[in-house]
Amino acid sequence: MLNSNVDDFQKNLIKLKINNNFLNQSKELKKNLDKILLLNNKYLRLYSEFENFKKRNIKERKRIIDNSSKVILLKFISILEDFERALLSLGDDEFISIRNGINIIYTKFSDILSKEGVLRIIVNKGDDLDHEKHEVISQISIQDLKLKGKIVSIVENGYFFNKKVIKFTKVIIGV
Repeated sequence: MLNSNVDDFQKNLIKLKINNNFLNQSKELKKNLDKILLLNNKYLRLYSEFENFKKRNIKERKRIIDNSSKVILLKFISILEDFERALLSLGDDEFISIRNGINIIYTKFSDILSKEGVLRIIVNKGDDLDHEKHEVISQISIQDLKLKGKIVSIVENGYFFNKKVIKFTKVIIGV
């Protein structure tokens, strides 16, 4: 009987050691899992932050390129408008060959700009004033009540570049 009790005691002691060992391993495993979860969370945050950085960088590059393009295009638009004025200053019958030459250059230049995304803002006399597209440079008193607060004259054309206004149309409105 004593032998049996000693054997039972030894078996229980072995079971207790195994359970204690298992508990220690379980605690260690839990610590390691917590570390893995923490590192995975840090990785995901860093990855997301890097992806956001790449997107911001792409947007910033596009903005810089668009601004650079805008400056150059405004200079070209100035030249285009000079061609328009030259065409208007030449009479219909006078200097026909010069007029035709300037007209060819003007047309080519205008086509190049439109292919690059530069479009003239279409404005007509009598249109409502749109502060998103028009810049009022003067006001004149008028007799026609229908034209009060409306565009009565276009001084300089305005232009879009990729659907954004890069040069406002300069207008005179009636009061």
